[in-house]
Amino acid sequence: MKAKIIFKEGREGEMTIDAIKGIAIPRIDGQTILVYPKYKECELLAYERRYDWKEPEYTEIEALLEDTDKSKERTDALLELDSPAAKFVRSIGKQFNIPSLLTAGTIKKYCKEINTLAKQIEGADVLPEGSDLWSCLRVGAYYAWLAYGGYGFFGNNLMYYAFVVVPVAHLENPSESED
Repeated sequence: MKAKIIFKEGREGEMTIDAIKGIAIPRIDGQTILVYPKYKECELLAYERRYDWKEPEYTEIEALLEDTDKSKERTDALLELDSPAAKFVRSIGKQFNIPSLLTAGTIKKYCKEINTLAKQIEGADVLPEGSDLWSCLRVGAYYAWLAYGGYGFFGNNLMYYAFVVVPVAHLENPSESED
């Protein structure tokens, strides 16, 4: 499957941000992810709240293998802590979450295709190539995982630094993404 615009029912072909559900991309595990083409550079969690987040710490391999369907639970937990990233993704819609590390890496892989489609949608943002993308997984007391660089390498940084957050959701009806 290639990246594809998914339209809201009855709005097919309308190339405006309010007429789309998002841009569908395939993940290596067979799931289809919707990327909403509006982005914000912000902190994952404020410095003062870093110890309040009870998310366990993950090694890189654990983070990549972690159940990616828990993004909603993690975004909910961050929202309760007034996370700027969580507030942003939920302002787009209640179905949107901060991506897992695997999903953030997948977005990096499909960045050019996502941007090609986003440029056709009135009101959509273009994801800056090479930008660092937050995941919803923690490394330690001060750090969270992110996908960085032009090819989706994985690293971590201080959760109270500003990096790009991308609203994502699982595609509810996978047949919508079939070619």
